[in-house]
Amino acid sequence: MKTFIISIILILLVTLGFFIYVDESNVAPEEDVPTPVENTLQDIDTTPDNENSLDNDLDSENEVGQKDPVNHNDLITLTNPLPEDVVSSPLTITGEARGQWFFEGSFPITLTNWDGLIIAEGFATSPESWMTTEYIPFSATLDFPEQESGSRGFLILRKDNPSGLPENDDALEVMLFYK
Repeated sequence: MKTFIISIILILLVTLGFFIYVDESNVAPEEDVPTPVENTLQDIDTTPDNENSLDNDLDSENEVGQKDPVNHNDLITLTNPLPEDVVSSPLTITGEARGQWFFEGSFPITLTNWDGLIIAEGFATSPESWMTTEYIPFSATLDFPEQESGSRGFLILRKDNPSGLPENDDALEVMLFYK
């Protein structure tokens, strides 16, 4: 009788282990949360009913042949540099952003090379009060080492997120070419 009970318990344990193994092997692997450097357009809302769809985030040319400022989710507008501009150091960055993009009057900016390596970092600031939901101007200047002529990189303007909560993260990212 003792052998029978032990056999039943072993069979139950093996069966339970099998079901646990099968259940775990069917779970999709967790994906790494990509950074803005790894995907340039993934943070852009492309739903058709959104006024700030993908078409508004990418550069477009107006009737005179000049590029229009880049607007991201009706929160930030970049006026200089524009996507695919050819830039050199020092790089002057200008635009306007709603107050919630800032924290204590600034937000972080990053410049990378094509490999995603950071070549310059700094903060964009505004001379106006950031305690508003309206657009206020910002500017920044980044000095960076000389890059290979014609190589690509990215300018990333991150929403300042002092809470650290991922749901409050946002960024505008534009591709640039180096002189």
